[in-house]
Amino acid sequence: MKAKVASLKAEDAVKIQLMRPGMWVDIQADTPTATKRARTDLIGIDQQKNVFIVRMPDESKYGNLRDAIYATNDVIMRLILEDETGDVVAFKSVIRSVMAQPFNYVVVDFPELMQSQSLRSEDRSRITLPVQVSIDGVEGESFSGHIVDISANGCRLAVPAEQKMAVMKNRQSIAMRVKQADNKMVTLRGVVKNLKQAPLQHFYGVKFDEENQDALKAIWLPLALKS
Repeated sequence: MKAKVASLKAEDAVKIQLMRPGMWVDIQADTPTATKRARTDLIGIDQQKNVFIVRMPDESKYGNLRDAIYATNDVIMRLILEDETGDVVAFKSVIRSVMAQPFNYVVVDFPELMQSQSLRSEDRSRITLPVQVSIDGVEGESFSGHIVDISANGCRLAVPAEQKMAVMKNRQSIAMRVKQADNKMVTLRGVVKNLKQAPLQHFYGVKFDEENQDALKAIWLPLALKS
């Protein structure tokens, strides 16, 4: 039976957008007598057909899987969005088809619901905070983006994909300028630790420099008063 993708929550749709080819996938399915579980990788996502495409797990490593991985059987998939949100994402869905040619791929419907659990040792506050970003040592104008979550030690920065000049690299030092309600500018400095490119936005994990405490207090106090 096909999953009812129309009921997918907005936050789950965002998680799907953050999934990337090459991510490890844990896939679990039942046979009449046992549960089989194997590790494979994500090949891609077809958002028009509402399906995930994963590689058929290596049967030389996991043994015969054809009695568990077949069209119409239920499947549980788990992925780690470690660089993006720090979440383990798990969901139950249905195998739509198993391809043998030209490659051994498994096609899985989008689920109705996803569950997630954070792997991070500290909580991050989900926000939408406009910033102007500049890259140390790179001449040119600053570009706009949004901090989408923040903690005492770092943040996740989203930059519209159409800003071609805004593509940053790992280990680059950056400055993010935030306008306060009184029009004063506060600057957060940090280093890019990871990056992921989505169709509409690029996401950057940024680790803050140690001297950001005063700037963080200036940003967090107004946010706390609004909550």
